[in-house]
This record gives sequence, C-alpha cells and structure tokens, in this order.
Amino acid sequence: MSTKRILNQRDGLKGGIERLLSEAQTQAANGEHRLALRTLEVLDTYLTKCRGVENDLQSYLQDDDLQKEVSGWMDFELSVVEAKARIDDCLRREEKSCISSAVEQHEPKAVGPGPHLPKWNLPVFSGNVLEFVAFWDQFDSGVHSRQELSDVTKFIYLKSALRGPALEAVAGLSITSANYAIAVDLLKNRFGRPNVIVQNHILSLLEMPSCTHASAERLRQLHDNLNWHVRALCAMGKDPASQLSAADVLLCIFKMKLPHVIRKKWETELLINGGEVSLDTLFHFLQTHVEVEESVTGATPSDAQKTVHFTRPRKPIPTERLSTTSMLQTSVVSDSCRCLLCSADNHEMAACPAFVRRSVKQRWRVAQQHRVCFVCLRQGHSSADCDARSQRCKFPGCSNRSHNQLLHYTNDSKKSPKGSVISIEPTPGESTENSVRIGFARTDDERVLLQTAQARLFCDNGNTAVVTCLLDIGSQRSFIRKDLADNLGLKGPNEPISILSFGSRKGRLEATKRVRFCLSPIFSCSTRKWLAALCVPRICAPLQSNPPIDDSWKHLQGCRLSDRYPRGPVEVDVLIGADYYYNFVHSAMRKGSTHGPIGIHSVFGWILSGRTGQSTNKTAVTLMCQICEDDSADALLRQFWQLDALGIIPEKNGEEPTKADRHQAKQVAQFNGERYIVSLPWKAEMNLPNNFEYALQRLEQLEKRMKKRPAEAAMYIAAMKEYIDKGWVEDVHSPAEVGREWYLPPSCCNVLE
Repeated sequence: MSTKRILNQRDGLKGGIERLLSEAQTQAANGEHRLALRTLEVLDTYLTKCRGVENDLQSYLQDDDLQKEVSGWMDFELSVVEAKARIDDCLRREEKSCISSAVEQHEPKAVGPGPHLPKWNLPVFSGNVLEFVAFWDQFDSGVHSRQELSDVTKFIYLKSALRGPALEAVAGLSITSANYAIAVDLLKNRFGRPNVIVQNHILSLLEMPSCTHASAERLRQLHDNLNWHVRALCAMGKDPASQLSAADVLLCIFKMKLPHVIRKKWETELLINGGEVSLDTLFHFLQTHVEVEESVTGATPSDAQKTVHFTRPRKPIPTERLSTTSMLQTSVVSDSCRCLLCSADNHEMAACPAFVRRSVKQRWRVAQQHRVCFVCLRQGHSSADCDARSQRCKFPGCSNRSHNQLLHYTNDSKKSPKGSVISIEPTPGESTENSVRIGFARTDDERVLLQTAQARLFCDNGNTAVVTCLLDIGSQRSFIRKDLADNLGLKGPNEPISILSFGSRKGRLEATKRVRFCLSPIFSCSTRKWLAALCVPRICAPLQSNPPIDDSWKHLQGCRLSDRYPRGPVEVDVLIGADYYYNFVHSAMRKGSTHGPIGIHSVFGWILSGRTGQSTNKTAVTLMCQICEDDSADALLRQFWQLDALGIIPEKNGEEPTKADRHQAKQVAQFNGERYIVSLPWKAEMNLPNNFEYALQRLEQLEKRMKKRPAEAAMYIAAMKEYIDKGWVEDVHSPAEVGREWYLPPSCCNVLE
C-alpha cells in the first residue's frame, strides 16, 4: 500500500472521529446520556482503527518526517482525550453509576475518567549510574509500560529524556521500532548493571567529605546524603543491615588500589565471565597476574648480569649527500618519570638540564655509571634491545646509530655551551651551508585544550562515519585523512598544493585530491554543513587526552559539549581551516575564571579551548631540524640523462676555462656558414665499454611499449623521421674502432605543455 493511500485513509478516520466527538458533546449537553455513551463506543472503534493505520504510516517515514508525524499524532490524541474527559464530566453529574460501568467496560485504561492531574514531565538522565534506577522506574511507568504507544513513539520519548553520555550511547541508532528494544538493552547494560551501581554507592560513601561544622544545615545535608545512598542500596537488594556484607565493601576498596591497567583487565573478565563476584575471585585473579609478571621478570636477565660493550662512535666519513629538507620532533611523556642524575620527578635524564650542560664525554660516563640504554637513556634494557627508533642518532654521516643524539661525538664535542640549547657545527668535509641544531624544551604542568569536536561525516554515496575534528583558524585550507577518504569512497579532482612544514625554508609541491562532504553534530543529523577538503596522509600528531569536567567550571554547566570529557588520545580525522571555520563556529562564548577553559558555541555544541588550570605530566621535547638547499628539478633531470646516455658527469667544482683553452677551442671549431662544428673531445687513453646489448634491450622494451600506445608510436616515428630528413642523424656503414664506439639507448620523452 502506498504512503499516499495510507495518509488518505488516516485522514478519513480522523475526520470521522472529530465528527463523533462533536455529536457526543451535543448529546451530553442535551441530556441524551445513553445516546452519548453509544456514540463514544463507536468513537473508540474508529480510534482503534486510526491507531493501526497511523502505525503503518509511521513505518514508512524516516527521521525528521517521522518526528513531525509522531508529534502531530500525539497532539490529536491529546485533543481526543480532553474532549472525552469533558463529556465524562458532563455525564457523571446525573448518571454516575451507569456512566462509570460503561466507561469501565468500553473506555481504554489510559483515558479513563478521573480528576485532571497536573502536567507531568519525563525525568532526564545524563549518564550517572546512581540515578539510572530512579529514572527507569519513572520512564517505565509513564511510557515503557503503556501498550497503546508504538515502539517508535516510545523511542522518541526515550531520546528526548537523555542527555550527555546517555544520549551518546544511543545516538547511532535511527528511530525505528526495531531499534527501541536495542536502545533499552544498551542503556541497561551500560548504566543499569547492579554490581556497578552498588560499587558506586559504596565508593560515594567512602569518598564523601566529613562534616566539619555542627550546624543544622550541614548536619541535615549529611543526613540526607547518607540516607539516600542507604535507601538506594536497599532498593538494589543490598540492605546494609542484613544483605550488604563486608566483602562487598572490601571489593570496592581493593579494586581502587589496583593499577589502572590491571583494573581494566579485571572489569573485562567480569563482563566476559559474569557470575557472582567474591573476594576469592579477586584474589585468584590477582595471584594469576602476579605469577605471570614474576615469570616474565625471571626470564629476563637483570642489568647487572648483562655485559655492556662500549664502543666509541667512529668519526663520520664525509660523503656527498643529496640535499633535503627534513624535520624531526620526538615527544617523550612519562606518567612517573624520575631523573636518575638529579632525582627530580618532573623530567627524565634526556631532558635534565644538568645532563645537557655536560660534555659528550661526560654524558657517556654518566650513562655508563647509571647503566642506562644508550638510545633512550632509560634503565631496564640495552641499546640492542631498545625499541625507541625515533631517538636513535640522526646525524648525517653517523655510522653507528646505536646511541642517542646527545651521545654523538663531533670535533666540537669537548666544548659545551651554557644553557639548554646545543649547537653542533658541521664536520670538515661537509657542506658549510648545512647546519644541525638540537634544542630541549620542557612544557609547564598546565593542560591546554585545543578546539576539538566529535562529528558525523556524510558522503554523496551514502557512506557515513563518526570523525574527530580539529578547528584551526591558523590553517588556510581544510584537510581530511587520505585513508579515511579512500575508505568512504570520496572522489574529487587533483589539486597542486605547496606544503611548508614548521621550521623549513622551502615547501614541497604535491598533487592531492580535493573532496566534498558534509559534517553534522553527533546528537542531530538535521544540521549539515558542506565543505571541501584536501586529502593528506596525516594531519598532525595524535591529540592528547581530554581531562574530566572540573567542578570549578561553573560557566559550562548545562552545556552540550562537542567532545567527550574525559577522552583518551585520538587521531585527527578532519581539520577545519579558516576557509570553513566560521561556517561552524558561532559568536556566543562563555568565560569563567582566569585559568578555566573558554566555551565557544558551534554547530557541534560547545567547544572547550584554552588553559584549564589543571596540572598534567610534564613533557620533554627534543627537536632536531636540518635544513639544506634542494637541487632544482632541471639539474637533477640533466644529471639523470647524462648518467643514462653518456656515462659522463662534469665536475661540479670545475675551474673556469683559461684563455689558452678558449683559443684551442676556436682552432678546433669550424664554421660552415650556419653553425660551428666541433669534433668530440675524445681522450686517447680512454676505452669505452661495449654497451650494444644494453642499447638493444632498451630498444626492444621501447618497441613493446609503443605497440600498446599507437598514438605515442606515431608521434615517435614522426620525430625520428624529422631527425633523418633534417640530417641530424645518418646511417653508419663503416665499423668503428674497438673502445671508441658508444650506442645511445633509445628513449621517448613526452613533454606536456
């Protein structure tokens, strides 16, 4: 049945219901009570049929159309309920008993007679597991248990009552009847697990601050909080008087004492195996991990048993290097870093100012004394077993890479500058235009938030994905990761761009694909913004983790945030530059204290940016930047043809020709009226190798390639014919002398204008 036909049938039934309501109201006002009751019976029959047709109509609709239809139908049902309630009030005045029996027999339970109750709003659930039981009991009583409501209607009511993490849990489910049961299961499995709720109640009681003032207000607040947690435990079947055991409390305390990694494994085992949790289960789990760690530690020889062979790095041999432009940035972040030299807790040995100020010879002595790895400068392994490849020596010409940049010997290593920046001059024999500088910086312990957002990406081909966006007004263009664009099937034309990295003098020209897509917030797919972005292999380094929302950020309470807080490190999928930045960002801002983040209103929600006032682990950063002058493309191409065709490379540092050389050249050259003709400057002592086989092989390869490209073959034949017609080439019949013949390999070059 088509949608239009169902819509016409529904409208016809609604018209009949409105006509019957009008007749019933007139009959009740005129005292025709029995006739009014019979009219209401017929009206109920029409209403039941209309509900069935409405459910069929809703199954054909999607997203926005479905929400509008459900909202309109609920308004219609409410108007019918109000009209029937007024008719019931009129009939109850004279025939209360008869009308009560008739209503009990024929009226639906949801719209039975009774006093008008005040308007009741659905509760709101934002993801706090301690509030889930109360929320679900109210929602179940008001919406979930009502049989006359369809699953689609219940799903709409459910999503309207969710906020924050609870809404994100079901954000990926479209509003359909089948997805309602899935959404309910997701919420119950994530927020309604009894053991998790009981543990959170116990932890809240343990972490509750003590009452320091014996005022009536403070004592009442303490009493209410304690009573609320105790009553909630009783409702969960854990009455502290009889059912809550000391083992339940000890389990919560012991679990919080475990390391974060072990705690995650414990929660994973509980989810997989299920069943009752006891102290014996926890002790068995902990004993298993202890035995595993002991077996692994015992299998690895200690540092005292290992023999460390120290080899002084050889002096680099000056060789000709291809000029490049490169930059290396290595960031080392440690949760519990401790310097072995000065015993400070805020940095490691590689970032220690006392270690950096020493000479290279003194650094080697310190590294040997503390038995650290010569690559990462940490204890526990040798340089041969070190996986920190990014920290190995990157100095040009260094033959031994099994040490850190700080342990590299140069001619100037005996002199160490004062400060935290070391400048190492190039060794003799290397180009004096190149320079290598190594600097150490240490960030402060304050966390800074970038403008990030979680969004939903939509393609023209129907593919969609949830992406992490970084909004950066300092970028002229917008970018997207190439692998993500390829996986989604995004197509677009190629566009040349110049990429200039931080600290470099010259940019590199690359051809990249430009694609179009649209972004929308996670919580709503109706607001979509189109943008064009360039595909790059990687946008930037992974973003640092987001901290939890601090209680001191009062100005951000009630805001729908664009990102998750807390959140672990993530890759940036899309960078929104200045070309589309203001299409997504609004003018509204919220500022709190001086050290708190700023809230910026955007399409994705409120974006947090700036200083947070929270401490974080300090980061030691090692920067190495090498800048050299690139050879031009013409020079590289000319060098290639010289190597491939003649095998003769002119000396780069050759001297200027003398006056005698120019005079000899004039004597050798002959002028035929049009141009000068000179003989090849053969050297008598040189014997050229016989490259006939190589030239023949190149000719056969060229012929095979031209058979597959008829258009290029015709152009190549025409060009060779032009060479012959103009006398630029000629047939050679006389045999050449051995050692004085050379065959030019044929080649075909297509020059694109």
